[in-house]
Amino acid sequence: MQSQFDGEGFFWIIGLRRSGTSILRRLLAASPNIGPVLFEPHPLFHAIGMNHLDRFKAQGYVQKILQDYTAQKRPGKWIGAKLAINPGAGGLEWIWLPLTFKGSKIVFVTRGIRETWRSYEAADRDIVRGFVPWTAYQPAAEFTVARFRQHIKEHPADAIEVKYENILADVDEALRPVFEFLKAAVPTSLARMIERPKFLPGEAQTAGRKESDGQKK
Repeated sequence: MQSQFDGEGFFWIIGLRRSGTSILRRLLAASPNIGPVLFEPHPLFHAIGMNHLDRFKAQGYVQKILQDYTAQKRPGKWIGAKLAINPGAGGLEWIWLPLTFKGSKIVFVTRGIRETWRSYEAADRDIVRGFVPWTAYQPAAEFTVARFRQHIKEHPADAIEVKYENILADVDEALRPVFEFLKAAVPTSLARMIERPKFLPGEAQTAGRKESDGQKK
């Protein structure tokens, strides 16, 4: 059984890599009631992952990291962190976040699976480790997003979804439910913080190119 901490006042931004977690982090942090929103604090996520394992949770560094994070709580302020995950078994580890910080909230961000993969491919195809081809990525990503939505269905008071495409179309309308969910003030000039993404549904940026699985788009 993992150690539990009071998660009131803490929230997480969770989504697949290249699905909009970074822009959502910037937009939410613009509210005077939100911040800091940490950018992928891997030592924290590692400690949370270790906290449910008996052989690791008693180690001093694990509990110290968790206690230090809890100590950031401030009255009237939401403290957040964003986690961009890769689909697959490792991408299911986010479930330990609300179980460790009981009462914390989750804002899931989703994007069309095809567009997410295209952006991921563009970012990773030339790096040493390579990237996952579409045929393997698609089912794993669909399963991961389904788990997001199942969590929202089971915990409607503690989790919400925002779609990346809706943020691009009308950021104020897309994020109004999120600020209401967090009971946080809505910042002004959100639209000025939006950067046009490299890939959008229906654009011809991949025309004439083949996917890594050898199939034409």
